[in-house]
Amino acid sequence: MRCGKTANTAALSKNAKTAFTLAERTVEQKESVCAVLNFAPHLYKESDSKEDIMSTPLTAEGRSANRNRIVLLVQFAVLLAVEALVCFTPLGSLPIGPLVATLSHIPVIFTAVLFGPLAGAGMGFFFGLFSFLVWTFQAPNPVIAFLFTPAYSAPDAAGGNPLSLLIVFVPRILIGVTAGLSYKALSGIKRKDAAADGEAKAVGLPAKTAAMSAAAVLGTLTNTILVLGGFFLFFHGSLSELGAIPAGQGLVAFIIAQAGWNALLELAAAVVLTAPVCLALQKVRERITL
Repeated sequence: MRCGKTANTAALSKNAKTAFTLAERTVEQKESVCAVLNFAPHLYKESDSKEDIMSTPLTAEGRSANRNRIVLLVQFAVLLAVEALVCFTPLGSLPIGPLVATLSHIPVIFTAVLFGPLAGAGMGFFFGLFSFLVWTFQAPNPVIAFLFTPAYSAPDAAGGNPLSLLIVFVPRILIGVTAGLSYKALSGIKRKDAAADGEAKAVGLPAKTAAMSAAAVLGTLTNTILVLGGFFLFFHGSLSELGAIPAGQGLVAFIIAQAGWNALLELAAAVVLTAPVCLALQKVRERITL
């Protein structure tokens, strides 16, 4: 009898331990569910209880949000690939007669218009990084490479100037910031005007096109003015020695003289391409995320 009681006690003890272990796991699962709810409550309906979530799939809203994130990442990756292509290959130069317009700033404007100023600043950073790598390891013109990388020294200096990093990065980052903020502000103005007129509808195609074109203009001018202004402020003596800055020439006159027709071509290219490409990418994103 004692042996039977001992065996039954051992079995009960084993079953109790198993039940206790299962209970612990259940508690851990519920705690994990609570953590998910606290971290991403939008993935579930408000009516769902914590106990039912373990067997409840994502809502349509949650799946749509996930699709939207994936589309955004894919589009950003595609634009980053385009940025690398125009920076590292001759495809980034558009020859028109004796003039050459560079297209490297345009993917930054696209990104800023589509995803906002923060993403535009990120793409601008990659533009600056790619430009820095090109001028450091395969400089198109070694005589002026000191303007874009400290790996080269100016004619009147013994070594490279780290201020060139400001020229190669800051204007490119600010392309995205300026284009993104200007597009957001102009689109907001149009929405407010429509609301004031009692029109409960999204921004129309002409208004979007105008806002995108304005963002392209401001983004391009930001790059041109800041890069040339950096040349004048940081490397005035070196450029004067090279004959690029005549005696007595001021900052504004230098920017206008150096920008010339090339800057107008780059501005025109940005304006012509931004609205059609961005509108097409917006339509693709809307169709996929429906």
